[in-house]
Amino acid sequence: MTLSDTHSAGTWSSANTAVATIGSSSGIITGITTGKTLIEYKAGLLIDTLTFTVDTAPFPLLGPSAICLGYQQVFIDSPGNTWSTSNTAIARYDSSYTGPFSAALVSGVSVGTATISFTTTKGCIVTKTITVAPPPAMITGGDSVCVGGTLMLSDATPGGTWSSGNDSLFTVDSLSGLVTGIVNGSSAIYYQMNTTGCFIDIYFTVLEKPVTSIFSMGDTICIGNASIIFISSMDEIDAATWTSDNPSIATIDTNGVAMGISPGTVIITLSATNICGTSDTTATFQVVDCYASVASVANNNITEIELTPNPNHGAFTLNLSSGTNEPVHVVITNVMGEKVNDFITATNKLTEINIKQHAGMYLLQAATAHGSYYAKLVIE
Repeated sequence: MTLSDTHSAGTWSSANTAVATIGSSSGIITGITTGKTLIEYKAGLLIDTLTFTVDTAPFPLLGPSAICLGYQQVFIDSPGNTWSTSNTAIARYDSSYTGPFSAALVSGVSVGTATISFTTTKGCIVTKTITVAPPPAMITGGDSVCVGGTLMLSDATPGGTWSSGNDSLFTVDSLSGLVTGIVNGSSAIYYQMNTTGCFIDIYFTVLEKPVTSIFSMGDTICIGNASIIFISSMDEIDAATWTSDNPSIATIDTNGVAMGISPGTVIITLSATNICGTSDTTATFQVVDCYASVASVANNNITEIELTPNPNHGAFTLNLSSGTNEPVHVVITNVMGEKVNDFITATNKLTEINIKQHAGMYLLQAATAHGSYYAKLVIE
């Protein structure tokens, strides 16, 4: 600090140079340690004095020299003092924290430099110039790779380092950006600038060939009846193809609906494909004449199960025509095998049904004392 006096041609001195020294002609006073000293200015016979206090300086600001655009960093100093910034258009701060020290949360608003200042109650100031730096460019090259495969990522901003958020799922070469898939899963990949620490990331997935299983309402298909066969998992499947090893015993369409043709054993295969390859899953079914077991019952010739209209919007009429009037237990399930409706009606009766379900394919099973009968229900 520079002191001055209205009189000229005088000299300055400090009574305690261990606390503060002062240039005899310049008036520049330098604090040495905390305490008080008497400063004297002598011009001829005139003497002016001032009791001068040296206060404790604030600690150097603890905080980074660079902040990424759009991010925040914490700056710390001694308690009970005041924060400020030289340019709020570049860096802003929030100093609402209260505690054993003073902290400011500084935000990077726009690219450039700004000075963060910390002023004590005695007016002592410590400053730090920070740079608000831009993040790297967007990562390009893709966001997935197959197990055992590789993929090269790139970033248009040079001078960065690549890293994996989970090395057990995939590794990434820190310099080249070459990703190698290890096991199925997802995590982040980071590209961080070496000079500023600013980074950008993407959510990255390691894929594998489809893993599926087949299930149905049972392992029996009735001759002349449609049976819906389901895929238990549709995850990461781009295409699915159903085939029957013996279409003369049972056929199956593209939606997984099997039709019994003649008695025998049939193997149904699901071929599921994605970008990593194709996997086959099989299930074995017995095709039987479901009506043969009730042929001895007089006038019990079940002719058909009718759903009208079908497709529909959830409202339809059910009729199970039969030569015998008897109770019918009706169960409707979705493609996951979950029950969505369950009620009792009778054969040869028009039953109005209204279910509130999402659009999709459902299985309706109508069971009597003499057998079970199935129909595909489509809700649009």
